Amino acid sequence: MIRFEGVLKAYGSLEVVKKLDLHVLEGEFLVLIGPSGCGKTTTLKMINRLIEPTSGKILVNGQNIMEMNPVTLRRKIGYVIQQIGLFPNMTIMDNVDLVPRLLGWDREKRINRVYELLELVGMDPEVYANRYPNELSGGQQQRIGVLRALAAGPSIILMDEPFGALDPITRENLQDELKNLQSKLNKTIVFVTHDMDEAMKLADRIAIMKDGEIIQLGSPESILRNPSDDFVLEFIGKHRVNSCELEKVESIMKTNPVTTDPDRKGTEMLALMKRKGVNTVLVVKNDKQLIGVVTIEKLDNKQNLTYKAEYLADTGLPVITAGSPAREAFDLLVSQKLEYLPVVDQNRGLLGLVTRTSMVNALASVVWGEEELS
Repeated sequence: MIRFEGVLKAYGSLEVVKKLDLHVLEGEFLVLIGPSGCGKTTTLKMINRLIEPTSGKILVNGQNIMEMNPVTLRRKIGYVIQQIGLFPNMTIMDNVDLVPRLLGWDREKRINRVYELLELVGMDPEVYANRYPNELSGGQQQRIGVLRALAAGPSIILMDEPFGALDPITRENLQDELKNLQSKLNKTIVFVTHDMDEAMKLADRIAIMKDGEIIQLGSPESILRNPSDDFVLEFIGKHRVNSCELEKVESIMKTNPVTTDPDRKGTEMLALMKRKGVNTVLVVKNDKQLIGVVTIEKLDNKQNLTYKAEYLADTGLPVITAGSPAREAFDLLVSQKLEYLPVVDQNRGLLGLVTRTSMVNALASVVWGEEELS
């Protein structure tokens, strides 16, 4: 599907990507990961000629991209970035159907396509199609960014740290949605991230880069089992933890969730969600005592925007007490199909969150580590 043959990208004497050979298979989810400046984003952007290679060849479906019209090439490849880039003066409908409109699709076909995509990610078209980006939360805006990339039905999607600016809960929800979309649509996806948790969750194969070169390429499992050198071992080190580190929920707890006080009104919470790029806020008293959670769906009802957080909060949110076994948190997340689980102290003071992805990845790393020692 995508093939790099001896690709070099240099700026003067500085070689950003060095003689890269890489074959991305059709329908594959490939993640490029590595430290800042390793060449991963440059590699991604060369695929759609936002950056052009200095030498070597990049083939898409067997055709040299340098022999293709760059505008035509880009319209055939979906592209999603962290900044989203929605047009603020255009409705969600107009943002999503931008490329089909440029390709000359008729209006009825475009409307049907937008409605189909919105339904695919659980956003009611009758509610959202005619809204504007500033009426959506950060997570909802990023969903629209993904849908816009899918609108014209491209076989290839490029994603440059698309969820990097979102809070952990929204980020993991979107990762789940993307994985679900991939299973349904079977696109070829090249995804750049600096987050190993994200790479482990999403990738069929991971390419770990350093100084413009791929240091190791393989499945998440093979890289965890057999890191190629000390750099890779250090890079994935936090995933190869000893089981004793996972005895308590604090060892995998994420801190600093987005919170609000009980007196904050719905309009203020909606503004907070947009500003922080989240879909949920936890309601706490001044002493951090957890009351409950308010979701973006609750605030879609305009009548609720006049109510205070204490009246809108779902107080039945399951929690886990600090010091509890990590296994107990895992069982709760799975059995109750939760996306996250607040960690509280004995007085229900909020300490942090355990999420599905952090828990599953941590437990998986323990299992793989134990297999290596056996």
